[in-house]
Amino acid sequence: MNTTNFLVFIISLFLVESLVAQTRVSGNGLSAKSDTISKEIVDNAKYRVYYALLFAKDSTMPDKKTECRTILLIGSKVSCFLDYNSLRKDSLYDALIRRNENQVSIISQAISLGRMVKFKPLILKNHPKSNSCLFQQTVASSHYYEYTDKGIDIKWTLSDEEKAISGYTCTKATCSY
Repeated sequence: MNTTNFLVFIISLFLVESLVAQTRVSGNGLSAKSDTISKEIVDNAKYRVYYALLFAKDSTMPDKKTECRTILLIGSKVSCFLDYNSLRKDSLYDALIRRNENQVSIISQAISLGRMVKFKPLILKNHPKSNSCLFQQTVASSHYYEYTDKGIDIKWTLSDEEKAISGYTCTKATCSY
C-alpha cells in the first residue's frame, strides 16, 4: 500500500489535524493504525462532482500530460478537491481497519488503489467565505506539508458541448490553472 497518500476524505469532508493516530494490535501481533489520520468533521458533502483532470506533473515538460479522475466534494462551508482513487484507497483502508483486518491483508487489498493515485494534493477551499485554498500533500509515510494560496482566480471557459447526466443538462467547462 502506498503509505505516502493518507489524506482521508470519507463520505464527509474532513480537515486533517495531525498524523498522530492510535495503534491497535490485530490478532496476528502486527499493529495497524486504528484510524489513518486524526480528523475533525468540518462539513458534510452535499454534492459530488467528478472531473477528468489532465495536468503536467513537471512544468519543464508541459506537453507530457497525466490524466486522472478527480472528485470535488462540495459542502455548505467547505469544498475539497482530490484524486478519486485517493478517496477510495483511504475509505478502503479505514473500513479494513474497522473490520480488524491484519496489516498484510490491508496492504494487499489497498496497494493497487494507492498506485492509481495520480493527483497527490488535497485542496480545501473555504468557499464562499474566502477565496483562499489550503493545499495538503503527504511527502512521506508520516510527514505532510501544507500551504495556503490566497486570491486564486481560476478562469473557466464554457463550451457549446452539452450532455445529459442523471437527468441534468450539463455544459462542458474547462479551465487552466
